[in-house]
Amino acid sequence: MQNFDNKQKLEPLTLIFSHQNFFQNTPDLIPREIYPCFSLEGSEIKLISGPAHAGKTTFMRQVASNLVGVKIYIDFEDNRMQELGSGYLQAIEETAAEIRKKENEGEEGQIFYFFDEIQNLQGWESWVDRLHRQGAEIYLTSSRSKLINEFSSRFPGRCRHLKLFPLSFKEYLLIKGNEIQGPNFLTTSSDELLCMFLQYFENGGFPDVIKNNDISLSRKYFEEELEKGDADGYDIQKLKKLTIFLISNMASEYSLE
Repeated sequence: MQNFDNKQKLEPLTLIFSHQNFFQNTPDLIPREIYPCFSLEGSEIKLISGPAHAGKTTFMRQVASNLVGVKIYIDFEDNRMQELGSGYLQAIEETAAEIRKKENEGEEGQIFYFFDEIQNLQGWESWVDRLHRQGAEIYLTSSRSKLINEFSSRFPGRCRHLKLFPLSFKEYLLIKGNEIQGPNFLTTSSDELLCMFLQYFENGGFPDVIKNNDISLSRKYFEEELEKGDADGYDIQKLKKLTIFLISNMASEYSLE
């Protein structure tokens, strides 16, 4: 997702098109191995969930690159959206309709909506439901696990859910320029492969941590997840201690029930 520091008040169209420019800019797009397993067929509403910074927006870009039609991207974690008032939802729909009319010389053509961190939009369910019933195909992302149960109950039989995790070791090797052929990892010497696995094991699979070689980002993500994640009603310090304990003793089985 994008980071916005500009606090100036913007017109809805200006902000909407700034989101489109961000979404269409795809430098160093990391193809996710899970992509072929996530069928794009069918008109269900698709929810992509997972921890923040795991690559959900990048995955949506990968999906969008294989779709033909009008593609509208909105990042609801952009705090400037709140400054626009209630009218910006209508502006989003009007923008999609206008683009479709220009590109297709008429009213035909499929509209695809890509909504990042949809839980930040109050009352999103009814709006998304209406868009879907009007024929739009919709892709949502969320970093909040509470949304998953709400999603399934709100759209029974009309939704599909994908849990996206940080990069696998195979994807990590792809970034490092070592493509794996087959299950035996024969393209790389065992010593080199072990060294790379230890690096992966220590640094984790978050894309920006790997690309920037910055382990401090992992700690930042850890703090963010605890402080603004699904920790409502719990003592944050106790959660930190529990998490560190589990990480330090990960070879053992535990149950929180």
